[in-house]
Amino acid sequence: MVYASARSVREERSKQRFSLQEFSYIRVTLIQGKSEWRITGVEPRSNVFMVQRTREARAFVRNIALLLRRIMQGQVAYSDIFDDVEKAFDIPSLGVRNYAYGECALSLRILHTLGYVTPHPHVSAILEANGIERAENIITPEMYTFGLKVISEALSESHL
Repeated sequence: MVYASARSVREERSKQRFSLQEFSYIRVTLIQGKSEWRITGVEPRSNVFMVQRTREARAFVRNIALLLRRIMQGQVAYSDIFDDVEKAFDIPSLGVRNYAYGECALSLRILHTLGYVTPHPHVSAILEANGIERAENIITPEMYTFGLKVISEALSESHL
């Protein structure tokens, strides 16, 4: 994850104002300045928030984005996390029924990839499942409750 700035994008004459919205999936051109990255060009792809059809799906996207913003530090590329999140945000084609279970599964996978969660017998099946639609079918109410406990402990112990 890289944080970058752009100036005057809210102005009506700005060519980038429609592309630089939250939850947008874009191709961006960056230049490194003295203290920060600057955006010089943007090519819009889609907005993962706007394509969601239900309120629960939009809350899922928001919560995962907030988690990523909270725990991702520096400028290290995590292609596994990007692939997991990209697949998960394609919710309309996945047919997810229980967004809470999907959010728990994806959060556990992200935290495990970053080293905040160690494998445990109750969550190992979730971590090994490939995609949230499969993890959703594996999770039981007990596993979900335990997963939430593991997530909150990982975040509190890491002081994030």
